[in-house]
Amino acid sequence: DIISKLPKDIFHQVLSRLDTKEAVRTSFVSKKWETLWNSIPILNFNSMDFRNLKSFKKFVNYVLSLRDDDCTVHAVSFHRGSTDNGLMNKVIDYAVTHSVRHLNVSGSEFSLFTPSLFTPSPKFYNCQTLQNLALRNFRDVSLPMEASLFNSLTALHLKECTLVQNKDIRSYNPDECFDPFLGCVNLKFLCLHNSMFSGGKTLKLNLPQVVSLTIKGIMYYRSGSGEAKVELFAPKLTSLSFTSCGAFCFSKMDTSSLECVFVDIIPGFYVLVDPGDANKMNKDLIKMMEGLQNAQFLTLTYQTIEAKICEEDIISKLPKDIFHQVLSRLDTKEAVRTSFVSKKWETLWNSIPILNFNSMDFRNLKSFKKFVNYVLSLRDDDCTVHAVSFHRGSTDNGLMNKVIDYAVTHSVRNLNV
Repeated sequence: DIISKLPKDIFHQVLSRLDTKEAVRTSFVSKKWETLWNSIPILNFNSMDFRNLKSFKKFVNYVLSLRDDDCTVHAVSFHRGSTDNGLMNKVIDYAVTHSVRHLNVSGSEFSLFTPSLFTPSPKFYNCQTLQNLALRNFRDVSLPMEASLFNSLTALHLKECTLVQNKDIRSYNPDECFDPFLGCVNLKFLCLHNSMFSGGKTLKLNLPQVVSLTIKGIMYYRSGSGEAKVELFAPKLTSLSFTSCGAFCFSKMDTSSLECVFVDIIPGFYVLVDPGDANKMNKDLIKMMEGLQNAQFLTLTYQTIEAKICEEDIISKLPKDIFHQVLSRLDTKEAVRTSFVSKKWETLWNSIPILNFNSMDFRNLKSFKKFVNYVLSLRDDDCTVHAVSFHRGSTDNGLMNKVIDYAVTHSVRNLNV
């Protein structure tokens, strides 16, 4: 039996890749395998693997009672049907008292419109080893407000959850900002998917250490009447992905380190029916884009900028710096072509900070030479040029020197010839 002679660590790696139900079944293979499963570092419980919830509950209790209590558990996944909260809390308590690092818990998949209550014991909020937490299909989720809790949490994934203000804390005030992640001081990765926030006058996303933020289809309901506003404080954020049926009304934004931004606005039915809603969404989008204009790379989907969202030309209201960033990523020939889009775009290309001339984009060298002379003659002479690329065929040196002279007399930093 050569398999049984393998080191115990290898057995653990193999068994950890199975659902816990399958891992327990290996105890029948041989005498050595009989108790191997009770010390594996990863537990994966899924009620869908069982005929009924009674047998699932019995199995979970069986596993936890026979586990080697001296062994830590690195990761625990618990996907339940409509079983009671007691079993879920028992699994969570076991995980946090055995130094869990990754915890993935899903509520009932049969109650999408009435998600399960998330009511873990105080042990959960005092866990100092938890690094990665994923919750799905829960309501009334409230994270700890004290910075001393959840110190080790660096990644948080919330899907189909409702986050509410913690009404049990002394400082609760429905008229103040709702700051749901205040206690997650070391959070670096945050993913919010089809989730809802409820409470306070303003939703405050206070994320001082977060570097990656994914927002996909979230909603905010404020206390009382008035416009729901969102504040984003994420000075170390480098990557932002935003997908929604409407733009958020960001009243404040601090995203000074942004590198990559992806925005996909999919207008809902209400936007297509009510012009007032459409106009508000466009204003929110413009304001949001102004807050993101320092990003190095900006990607907007066609749906986001499609003119059919409303009759208003929302693209032309974007800041000039964003236009320059977009046009600078095109060959200069393509940038000049955008002058036909609208009146505002007519002269935008003549002040972009990057020029890229390539003779291969033209039918012949004569038309290439004519185009280069046309661009240089109509450029805004007060504008500097950061970068110039010139790729020529067998055209004369005069044209090349003209481009180089233009570049160096307009404060060029990067020159590629």
